[in-house]
Amino acid sequence: MVAGRIISGICIIIISISGNLYGQEKVNNEKYDVIVVGAGAAGLKAARDLKDHGKSVLVLEGSDRAGGRIKTDYMQPNKTPIDLGAETIHEAQSNPISEIARKVGLGSRLDQTHELETPEEQKAYEELERLIDQANQRYELGRRLEEYAEDISKTISKDYSVQNAVDNYIATHSLSENEKRLLQQYIRENIETEEAAEASKLSLLGVLEEYNDNEDAFLAGNYYRIVNYIKQPIEGDIRYNEKVTAISYNNDGVTVSTEQGEIFYAKYVIITVSLGVLRNNVITFTPALPKEKVDAISQLQMGVLDKVILRFPRQFWDTWRMQLDPLFNETFWAFDDRSDYFKEPVLMGFSVGDTAKNLEQESDEKIKQKAMDLLRSRYGTNIPDPVYFQVTRWWQDPFSYGSYAYVPVGASLKNDDILRKPVAKKVFFAGEATSEDDPGSVSGAYVSGQREAERIINLES
Repeated sequence: MVAGRIISGICIIIISISGNLYGQEKVNNEKYDVIVVGAGAAGLKAARDLKDHGKSVLVLEGSDRAGGRIKTDYMQPNKTPIDLGAETIHEAQSNPISEIARKVGLGSRLDQTHELETPEEQKAYEELERLIDQANQRYELGRRLEEYAEDISKTISKDYSVQNAVDNYIATHSLSENEKRLLQQYIRENIETEEAAEASKLSLLGVLEEYNDNEDAFLAGNYYRIVNYIKQPIEGDIRYNEKVTAISYNNDGVTVSTEQGEIFYAKYVIITVSLGVLRNNVITFTPALPKEKVDAISQLQMGVLDKVILRFPRQFWDTWRMQLDPLFNETFWAFDDRSDYFKEPVLMGFSVGDTAKNLEQESDEKIKQKAMDLLRSRYGTNIPDPVYFQVTRWWQDPFSYGSYAYVPVGASLKNDDILRKPVAKKVFFAGEATSEDDPGSVSGAYVSGQREAERIINLES
């Protein structure tokens, strides 16, 4: 159902104390209007807008890079960039990230389609008529389920899950065993993978609230160019490897402390860390955050969508069969053929929710073996081993603790409103989990950073 949403005239002295190898104290005398915690899309956008309005800004990033859950690796043997986190622009024709994509030379990516063009592709289409019919049937079942879900949404409660809808739809409609299997496959591929959680955990009302049917654009390893563009004007204002652990606030301003022993002062702070970081209480707030915000953080959940990426020395699979007849099992929700995007023989597998969390506990070698066992079950034992293998572990990442937020069964749909609500006109919140229109996406994060920068600017005007 859904698929990646200060201040002039202030003179503040910044005192920074950090213990180095020799135990000496370091004193900084910078003066900041706003401290931004986190250098993901939300933090970078907020800092850039604030600086554009003449505000002094400091961005504190706990890791050694910008981008947050936008992360790029380079595949061997050609060092081809590939996105380990965000990789698509949702609703590409109306997405603010699309404008940046065009500016950095990625405009052609926004217009990509999956139409069959060459005679060879047309021939493959004809040869796989059964699989095409099956795929059409799968998506028709999914469309009917969506209509059913919309119809019942007016009468159900927040405790009603996506799986409840599936089960009730099956119980009230005469479906064959094959149709039931296709419908469950549709759920795995189009809902659980998009939401990074199992259908039994997803609030149906929450999923319907996010639903869109517009085209997405796949950037094929190029998201780092988006990050570089956003951060370019503020690169000198970012301090990496500064993990924020405490924030205190009062009428006079905010005090931000880091794990590295440094202390910074400003009039305002914008928190752009993930919901997972907030849920894990990595940052201590003094005074404590209001109960309604603590409850909202507790009720919302962080989904997990991990990728297993394999680059082979040659392509041994049929592109159209891989697309029309997805390869999956209890560990991998699907394997996508990414060869057309990268112009290299690349397959990408996905694992979701609790299964992904469990998979993260295993070694790379064991995970690779599981992936190869599944591929060999279809393509035979003589297929080659990959020349590049990568598995993400977003649940274990201490700077994210998951992939993106979702509304679980029983949670209020108002939690994102509460999450983005400022505290004491000093502490502001941004990030994809706070997005009203596009949670779980880069654009949702980006717009939320813009929103909070505007909020502070307007507060001082």
